[in-house]
Amino acid sequence: MLAARSLLAPWWTSSVALLRSIVRNRRLTIELSKRELLDRYTGQLFGSAWAILHPALTVLVFLFFFGEVLKVKVGGAHLPANNDFTIYLLSGLLPWLVLQDVLTRGSTLVVNNAHLVKQVAFPLDVLPIKAIPPAFVILLVGLLLLIVYTLMTTFALPATYLVLPLLLAELILLCVGIALFLSALGVFIRDLKDIVQVFSFVGVYVSPIFYTIDTVPAKLRALVFLNPFTPIILTFQDVLFYGSFAHPWAWVVSIVLSVAALLIGARVFNTTQHYFGSYL
Repeated sequence: MLAARSLLAPWWTSSVALLRSIVRNRRLTIELSKRELLDRYTGQLFGSAWAILHPALTVLVFLFFFGEVLKVKVGGAHLPANNDFTIYLLSGLLPWLVLQDVLTRGSTLVVNNAHLVKQVAFPLDVLPIKAIPPAFVILLVGLLLLIVYTLMTTFALPATYLVLPLLLAELILLCVGIALFLSALGVFIRDLKDIVQVFSFVGVYVSPIFYTIDTVPAKLRALVFLNPFTPIILTFQDVLFYGSFAHPWAWVVSIVLSVAALLIGARVFNTTQHYFGSYL
């Protein structure tokens, strides 16, 4: 027991230090997050309005195409009475879009801010954290539209929506861990962004978003289970689509993975940040 505590102590210490830094530098983080969001659409016709329009239009296209044109139904077990494929699709797609945004931007969060890294007094852990709020704009806009669509088609929201705040907190932990880990490694491995982009492209097809696990051939099902993001996607589908804990194992695994991602990300960032200036 004592050996386990001593082994986990540095990982826990790094995470606590990170949380303290976030609280201490919360105003700086908020301002940098605003700038991060606005800079994505600088020079465009509608400017910062695209922060809302882009995810809204994406969701509306899926709602129209799958809900009105194809009218696809979900196949598999433990299905709700109204197995609307559009609700199923968006339930898994929305958290994936957040993860994809953090993945594709994560490896360059420190590299692209080399001028700040070289400032002695600048809190470096703010750099990966500032990218998290803009990524969640996609999810929040999408959730609002999904709620409206669900009420229009089923006239009620599943009781599992009450668990949604806890699920969002879990996703935040996972994204923070990913951002910390990738931003630190990206300083030393410059082609990491290309590797991550390939995974982001392929990842959506090995996630249970456009299909259910039950419909995947047994010999290929291992690929879906090996995807580290499958559990968190399944938990969102449980809450937003199934209306029940249809995949109880996914809840346990997703919690463990989210906490592990935070601990590992904080530890890697904390132990490598002292060398950033030498590599940038």
